[in-house]
Amino acid sequence: MVQFQEERLWGAAACLKAHETIIADTIEYTRNRKAFGQSILDNQTVHFKLAEMQTEVELLRALTYRAAEALVAGEDVTRLATMAKLRAGDWGAN
Repeated sequence: MVQFQEERLWGAAACLKAHETIIADTIEYTRNRKAFGQSILDNQTVHFKLAEMQTEVELLRALTYRAAEALVAGEDVTRLATMAKLRAGDWGAN
């Protein structure tokens, strides 16, 4: 299974941009969508959820970078690469 670590890291890294784009599109939509006379983005609950989403992206980025750095250093990254791919896929499916 060691040979799959680069592919797992690629999968996690590829999800980063997609997640960032989805969040940016959501922010734009909620900024322009009005409900009860104000932007949906003005709702505190929406702000909290968007902050949680952005935090997840940054956590995934840190894990992916850490695993990539270890891979370049010649270390076994099976655990880290698997966690990154799992998190990227799970979060993308939700």
